[in-house]
Amino acid sequence: MTRNVLHKPMRRIGFTLLEIMVAIGIIALLAGITIGLSNSIMRKAEQEQTHDTLRLLKIALKEWEISVSNPLTFQDFSFIGNCPECYFDVNNDGVLGSPVFGLAGVSNDDMQVAMVNRSTQVIATLRQVQSADNILLEITADNFENGIPLDAWGTPIGIIFPGRYFAEAGGLLFFAEDESGDLTIRDQAEDGLGSCINKRPVFVSAGPDRIWGYRFQAAGGPGSDDNAKEMWNASLDNLYSYTPFVVEEAQ
Repeated sequence: MTRNVLHKPMRRIGFTLLEIMVAIGIIALLAGITIGLSNSIMRKAEQEQTHDTLRLLKIALKEWEISVSNPLTFQDFSFIGNCPECYFDVNNDGVLGSPVFGLAGVSNDDMQVAMVNRSTQVIATLRQVQSADNILLEITADNFENGIPLDAWGTPIGIIFPGRYFAEAGGLLFFAEDESGDLTIRDQAEDGLGSCINKRPVFVSAGPDRIWGYRFQAAGGPGSDDNAKEMWNASLDNLYSYTPFVVEEAQ
């Protein structure tokens, strides 16, 4: 006599390899999206923090100039020697001597040293006026190092001074004429990072890559070789207290 035995289907325990791979893929995708959004939010916050510091520096400079009834400017170009580390002096009229770059070209190290020295003297000068110093005190302590303002990526913030008019410079055409229309001769900081407009200094950050870059705006400058393109691209993430003039066709 045969007995019919009903077999219950066995419950499957665990997951197949395919299901595990799909689950891992979904988790990786979600993690990537989350990390991407986090990085984007962080980058935006860092840019906003740096823009805020640049804005305060711009206001402090204006406060200083209103108080002393004189614009902060620099003395003149200096082509004597190769001294990117040179400091510049401030006289009672708020005139600062120009740091000297290496005449063979401006490396990132040269630009860094020159910008640190400019910033050191400019900040020390602004602190001589109480109203300007009060503005500087609004910059958080984390954004200052040895008396120098820093951007969100830890690089000192520099300053670009406008060039002298041709007549004031004695007709010396060492660097390119400023095509923005103010008829000045650019120094190497202007030529590489952007020209000041209406004779107004501009504060500048090297940006997230911490490399100043160089745009070679001078007429006939090396704007086509690979190194020049690399230096140009490195300058594209720089942040400014206002947008300077740039010769785009120099690229």
